[in-house]
Amino acid sequence: MASGERDDFFDGDASYDIASMVINRLASLTERSEFEPWAQVLSRDELAAIRAIRNIAAHAGYAVMNDDLFWDAVTVRVPEIIERLLRR
Repeated sequence: MASGERDDFFDGDASYDIASMVINRLASLTERSEFEPWAQVLSRDELAAIRAIRNIAAHAGYAVMNDDLFWDAVTVRVPEIIERLLRR
């Protein structure tokens, strides 16, 4: 999902903002009943992590975001989750 190098991924960079929107959209899959078949593809831990990252971005602000964990999420975990959702 995110491309480039970790050093280029920071609050204020376009890729950071795009990654945040992806997390927001992914979280919406966990909250609306019409998306339940896709949400069932996700583990409880994945659901909790997606919601936690979304809540940090939306409510606490990026200042408290662990950027290393966020980078790992959007470069490793989210792409795998999206591929799994698309195969559903």
